[in-house]
Amino acid sequence: MFVVAYESAGAKVESQVGAGSAASVRRKMMADRIDASVEYNGLAWSRSLSDEDPPTDPAEFTKQAGALDRDQNGIVWLGRSTFNNAYGFAVGPQLAEEQGPFTLDSMVSYLRGHPDASVCLQPKNTLSAAGMGRFEELTGFSIPSNQLQQADSATIGPDTADGTCAFSEFAATSGAIVNFNLTLVESDDQLEINNASATVREALYEQRPQAFDTIAVSAGQRGANILLPVQDLVRLVNARVVRLVA
Repeated sequence: MFVVAYESAGAKVESQVGAGSAASVRRKMMADRIDASVEYNGLAWSRSLSDEDPPTDPAEFTKQAGALDRDQNGIVWLGRSTFNNAYGFAVGPQLAEEQGPFTLDSMVSYLRGHPDASVCLQPKNTLSAAGMGRFEELTGFSIPSNQLQQADSATIGPDTADGTCAFSEFAATSGAIVNFNLTLVESDDQLEINNASATVREALYEQRPQAFDTIAVSAGQRGANILLPVQDLVRLVNARVVRLVA
């Protein structure tokens, strides 16, 4: 979707999907090897932009993250998806059927009553410190260290499905949720904010700012005006890296 938006605006695009991790993509943008990508406000903030607690309003969060990225790295942010691809917790089908649906409070109750139950975290513990802090603030519960396990990215899905992990950490759009029939733990309050924005190198943006703003709209990034379906956001994020060919 991201690539199509550029092509529809008349750009010649060299897609570099699969160019590496988010950190690798950022390094390549800063080295002028990639012109445009998709960035998450939550991940960018915690990974490289600031050690401060982020704003709790998504629009203000993106505004501040974009301002920091432009000032520090010469990367311009365009718009914001309204969908929140934040990390949270999911549960396997058997436990969901027997004890669910789970909210954060009932998840805590289950963990208190089953001290042998494991909460499995992604290899890099992707739920930010702010997100974990928000979990503790909302529930009044800190998950004991003996119930926390670092999981392997290849096995966390099946381990959650078969109950090896009572609860596991997943992004809202993770394919494992569908593939392994997992159910997200419900919450009326967000643990963290993780909206996507189109990004482009400042030097390139300044050549045609209006054109890039228009492309952001056509890519479904203006969160105030366009609700981006989950499947379209997944396509956009998977097509996160492009090189604009002169």
